[in-house]
This record gives sequence, C-alpha cells and structure tokens, in this order.
Amino acid sequence: MIQTVLGKVSSTDIGYTLAHEHLVMDLSHVRQEADSILGEVHVMTKELLSAKAMGLSAVVDVSNTGMGQDVNRLVKISEATGIHVIASTGFYQDCYYMDEVRQSTVEELAAKFIHELCTGIDGTQHKAGVIAEIGSSHQTMTEDEKKVFHASAIAANKTGSAIFTHCELGTMALEQVELLFKDNVVKEKILIGHMDLVDDVEYLKQVLNQGVSIAFDTIGKVGYVTDERRLEKLVELLEAGFEEQLVLSLDITRKSYLKSNGGYGYDHMFGTFVPMMKNQGISDTVIKKLLRNNVLRLLERRE
Repeated sequence: MIQTVLGKVSSTDIGYTLAHEHLVMDLSHVRQEADSILGEVHVMTKELLSAKAMGLSAVVDVSNTGMGQDVNRLVKISEATGIHVIASTGFYQDCYYMDEVRQSTVEELAAKFIHELCTGIDGTQHKAGVIAEIGSSHQTMTEDEKKVFHASAIAANKTGSAIFTHCELGTMALEQVELLFKDNVVKEKILIGHMDLVDDVEYLKQVLNQGVSIAFDTIGKVGYVTDERRLEKLVELLEAGFEEQLVLSLDITRKSYLKSNGGYGYDHMFGTFVPMMKNQGISDTVIKKLLRNNVLRLLERRE
C-alpha cells in the first residue's frame, strides 16, 4: 500500500506519478524572494488538473519541516483534484535547518520522523508516506546533515519507508549512499535526487551500480541542463540496463515555473518530455516504469 495524505491506497489504483515535486512550499525566509512560495489551493488545483488531463495520477510532495510544509493544504489540493498526494517527513539541507535540527539528538529526530510516518504530521492524522527530501550541501555534507541522514536511516529501518534525497547540483551522491548503507538502509528504499544535473554518465552508472535508484527530477529546468541532454543521458542509462532504477520528475519550486505564470508547468512531463522519449524510441512499457512502477515500488510500505 501507498500512504497518501488521504489514507492508504493500493498501488494498482495509481498511475503516472511525479516523484519529486513541491505543491506547498515556502523557502522565502532563506532565499529572500517571493517566487519560492507555492501553495495557493486554487492555483495549484488548476495547474495539476492540466497535468491530470494528460495522465498524471499522483505527486510526491517532498517539502518537509522548515520548507513551508502544510499538510492540510495538501489534503485540500488532493481532494480538489482527485490526484493522490504523498507527503514527506524530514529536514532539507543545512542552510534551511531550524533550531530543532541543531538542538535535537539523532534519536529525537528519528522519533519525529517515525511519528509523522505512523501517526500524523503537525498534530493531524494525515501521515507522511516517505522520508524526503533530505539533502547535503554543495560538494560537502555538514555534521548536522549527517545527523539528519542517520535519523532518517533509523526511521526508514523502523517503518519500511523510502528515503528520497537532495544532491545539491548533483554532488555527494556516492557519499550519501555510503552513509545510508553504513546505517543498514536497504538499497531498494533509496532514491538519490537531482542526478540529471550530473553530466558524467560514468559517474551515474557508478551510483546505479550500488543498487540504489536515481532521479532525473529537474526536467524542464533548462537553465541547468537542456532536456535534450537529459534525454541523451537517460537513453544511455537505459541501454546500459538500468530501467528498473530510474524515476522522473520536474521539481517545480517557483511561481515562475507554473504554467499560469508563463512557465512550463506540471504537464511539461506529459506534453513535452514523454513525446521526446517516444521520439527516441523509448517504449510505453519503459516509460511506465520510469513514471510509475519504479517510484511506486519505492513508496510501498510493509503493513
């Protein structure tokens, strides 16, 4: 079963899923600008319904404590759209940490994550379905970030939940994997994020050879990498036999990315990138793995 904000849902009832998104988020306290505030219910409803018409069935919202998470608004968005929404527990990366992270022990943080996975978020009965997005900094991992990773490992091992990570500009992937492996997190429950920002395909293969999954989850953000280049790397990884370990998403993090504001929107995946994949000869069967089967397998939790 998959834990959504509205309750448990059988994976057989879920179709195409965006594995790394933000429906309700506020990073303005760090970024000092209003573009990084998302979550007006009527706006997000309109955006998601456009993508739903093209096949979107579920969204993993990876915003967590300190990122403006509001599970009640996620519930309203899910109810208004009929789209399954999976909420997250965790803490993002060091520059966004609250005092709670710095002052708590590993065990205290793990207890918080377990509570949000098994009981509810922020005093509600709406549970998280994944530990996400926990991150490292650019080219380094701070001691507090390591503490969050250790706490996440404890929670993952206790609950059977997956861990979805943030690699700043694609860095520190192998270091994240090593840390999680040392804490006995099983490879089948690890998704390493933002790997489409890495241009070295051999490095991507090195990460995949650890047995974990990786996310090409900034599709549409062409200021970083063109979608054409993302597709070239994706094809190379598929040809190398990694089709069971790849997931796709967009990571929309700004108002300016929304279709209503002239951006690419959540339907970019289905209206633009999926046709690009088909034009490269990627079959419907493989596309279903990348946009459904692989992420749902990660999200499945033992009962």
